[in-house]
Amino acid sequence: MAEKKKLSEVQKFHANRMRPLVGATIEQIVIDDSEGECLTGFMVKAKDGRVFQVIAMCDPEGNGPGWLTIDDINDDGGDE
Repeated sequence: MAEKKKLSEVQKFHANRMRPLVGATIEQIVIDDSEGECLTGFMVKAKDGRVFQVIAMCDPEGNGPGWLTIDDINDDGGDE
Protein backbone atom coordinates (compact mmCIF):
# COMPACT_ATOMS: atom_id res chain seq x y z
CA MET A 1 0.00 0.00 0.00
CA ALA A 2 1.32 3.43 -0.95
CA GLU A 3 2.18 5.80 1.87
CA LYS A 4 0.04 8.95 2.02
CA LYS A 5 2.02 12.10 1.27
CA LYS A 6 1.83 14.73 4.00
CA LEU A 7 0.50 18.06 2.76
CA SER A 8 2.41 21.28 3.27
CA GLU A 9 0.68 24.17 5.04
CA VAL A 10 0.07 25.89 1.68
CA GLN A 11 -1.43 22.72 0.23
CA LYS A 12 -3.66 22.32 3.31
CA PHE A 13 -4.85 25.92 2.96
CA HIS A 14 -5.89 25.41 -0.68
CA ALA A 15 -7.40 21.97 0.00
CA ASN A 16 -9.56 23.40 2.79
CA ARG A 17 -10.77 26.23 0.53
CA MET A 18 -11.76 23.78 -2.22
CA ARG A 19 -13.15 20.96 -0.06
CA PRO A 20 -16.76 22.33 -0.04
CA LEU A 21 -16.81 21.96 -3.84
CA VAL A 22 -16.29 18.18 -3.74
CA GLY A 23 -19.57 16.62 -4.83
CA ALA A 24 -21.08 20.04 -5.63
CA THR A 25 -23.15 20.65 -8.74
CA ILE A 26 -22.37 23.39 -11.25
CA GLU A 27 -25.60 25.36 -11.53
CA GLN A 28 -24.65 28.02 -14.10
CA ILE A 29 -21.74 29.76 -15.78
CA VAL A 30 -20.73 33.28 -14.79
CA ILE A 31 -19.41 35.85 -17.26
CA ASP A 32 -18.98 39.34 -15.82
CA ASP A 33 -17.41 42.23 -17.70
CA SER A 34 -18.94 45.01 -15.60
CA GLU A 35 -15.52 46.12 -14.29
CA GLY A 36 -13.99 46.40 -17.78
CA GLU A 37 -12.35 42.96 -17.73
CA CYS A 38 -14.04 39.68 -18.56
CA LEU A 39 -14.24 37.47 -15.48
CA THR A 40 -15.35 33.88 -15.99
CA GLY A 41 -16.41 31.12 -13.67
CA PHE A 42 -19.46 29.30 -12.41
CA MET A 43 -21.95 29.00 -9.57
CA VAL A 44 -21.97 25.71 -7.67
CA LYS A 45 -24.38 24.30 -5.14
CA ALA A 46 -22.72 22.23 -2.43
CA LYS A 47 -24.25 19.05 -1.04
CA ASP A 48 -25.20 20.97 2.13
CA GLY A 49 -27.13 23.59 0.09
CA ARG A 50 -24.57 26.40 0.26
CA VAL A 51 -23.95 28.21 -3.05
CA PHE A 52 -20.46 29.28 -4.13
CA GLN A 53 -19.33 31.56 -6.94
CA VAL A 54 -16.05 30.30 -8.42
CA ILE A 55 -14.20 32.90 -10.52
CA ALA A 56 -10.84 32.44 -12.25
CA MET A 57 -8.55 35.22 -11.00
CA CYS A 58 -4.89 35.87 -11.78
CA ASP A 59 -3.97 35.98 -8.07
CA PRO A 60 -5.57 35.85 -4.59
CA GLU A 61 -5.89 39.64 -4.49
CA GLY A 62 -8.13 39.70 -7.56
CA ASN A 63 -5.83 41.86 -9.66
CA GLY A 64 -7.41 40.73 -12.89
CA PRO A 65 -9.03 37.85 -14.71
CA GLY A 66 -7.37 34.49 -14.91
CA TRP A 67 -7.61 31.39 -16.99
CA LEU A 68 -9.56 28.31 -15.92
CA THR A 69 -7.95 25.30 -17.55
CA ILE A 70 -10.53 22.66 -18.47
CA ASP A 71 -9.12 19.37 -19.71
CA ASP A 72 -11.18 16.37 -20.78
CA ILE A 73 -9.22 13.59 -19.08
CA ASN A 74 -11.40 11.05 -20.89
CA ASP A 75 -10.34 12.34 -24.30
CA ASP A 76 -8.87 9.51 -26.34
CA GLY A 77 -7.25 11.96 -28.76
CA GLY A 78 -9.44 10.83 -31.65
CA ASP A 79 -11.55 12.96 -33.94
CA GLU A 80 -15.19 13.46 -33.02
